[in-house]
Amino acid sequence: MDDEAPGALQDALDRLALLSAATSALASTLDGDAGMVRVSRTLVPQLADWCAIHAVADGVVREVSVV
Repeated sequence: MDDEAPGALQDALDRLALLSAATSALASTLDGDAGMVRVSRTLVPQLADWCAIHAVADGVVREVSVV
């Protein structure tokens, strides 16, 4: 179990660093759409191969970001 501790700690630190980067990206602007674009650009290289964000307002779906 001791052999797994450094790996688990590093995984937790990596998740916290990603959460911090996503939070900073979202908080860096007051424009919601710009914030979602920044978050998607932050998440894609570290968490996923691609990301699509769509927003719904008044029953209308619109594409905000595809990275």
